[in-house]
Amino acid sequence: MIARIDTNGDRKLDEQEIDSMAKSFTERRKDSAASSRDPIVYGVAALVGRIIVRTGTRLYAIAD
Repeated sequence: MIARIDTNGDRKLDEQEIDSMAKSFTERRKDSAASSRDPIVYGVAALVGRIIVRTGTRLYAIAD
């Protein structure tokens, strides 16, 4: 996957390549919230007094 993003082939990601990747991701996912019925939960962590939930697009911290 890095090879597709590393457009100058130096095996390192520079700021321009990272910005380009971010724009590409944003463009591909711009309508994803409208096309999905429910958010997908990718991870949950329980801590003393807190629950952390990670979905595909957001990170939630629930505290008492």
